[in-house]
Amino acid sequence: MIRKSRCTNTTIHRRYLSKDLELLHIRCRPHYLPREINVINLFNVYIPPDADKQLASDLIEGFVDDCLIKHPDSAIIIVGDFNKASLSSHLHQHVTITTRDNNKLDLCYTNKPDAYKSYKLPPLGSSDHNAVQLISTYQTRHKLTKNTKIRKQIINDDTIEKCKAVFDTTEWQMFFSEDIDQTAESISDYINFTLSSNSTHKEFYTNTKHRPWVKPELKELFKQKSDAVRLNNRHQTKQIQQLIDAEITKAKAEYKEKMLAHMSSNMKKAWHGIKNMSGLAKPKDSN
Repeated sequence: MIRKSRCTNTTIHRRYLSKDLELLHIRCRPHYLPREINVINLFNVYIPPDADKQLASDLIEGFVDDCLIKHPDSAIIIVGDFNKASLSSHLHQHVTITTRDNNKLDLCYTNKPDAYKSYKLPPLGSSDHNAVQLISTYQTRHKLTKNTKIRKQIINDDTIEKCKAVFDTTEWQMFFSEDIDQTAESISDYINFTLSSNSTHKEFYTNTKHRPWVKPELKELFKQKSDAVRLNNRHQTKQIQQLIDAEITKAKAEYKEKMLAHMSSNMKKAWHGIKNMSGLAKPKDSN
């Protein structure tokens, strides 16, 4: 059922047989998966024409819920002959063609919207059902995430000398007032304006597609793994994956310590750190 050239890590997780439902559940992890998906749960189902279709649908959805509880980031793919049964709205159905006469009996449900596009093929052998070809149209989170444009201020020795010359001729008394907060704000704004006026600026795009704890060393290991997979070098792929696992554990621990250090001194930084670690923070596009 699954080509060994694409995946060797497969497990038959569940077999279910009753008068209302026949089901085979395979859990697999192909050599290549999008970063946001950690495992694929593949269900092959058959619901007989005289089955209790509501009961069969409830059973399938129960098995799916069990998978998502244990593996919330997994991909769910359910294919088979549903005989006009249907699943709940939180799953997405991708077969848009008729598979037997004018009926859509063979369906494909996933938990990923717009994952496949369906095409009709001739029946296989003596089957009276048309074959269905599913072409992946899934776009990974990596491709959907846009880079962020950042404008960075460059302060060098020349900038410092220019600012010193400006500050030496500044009449500081004009910033003072009875309100100490207003005085501090005025002086701070003046210093920032002077620095900005006498320094150079560089605009560049930063890659926001990775988690904040992903370091250059880890990106290089990802590249090496991709090269090994492309060359079909399984031994090297396994060795690099072990290095990646160790580097991820180390990077997460270092990032955690860094965030805790920030969070211990400032409540604003603490909230920002919590959003970063939970993945709720969204990068701002500064044009």
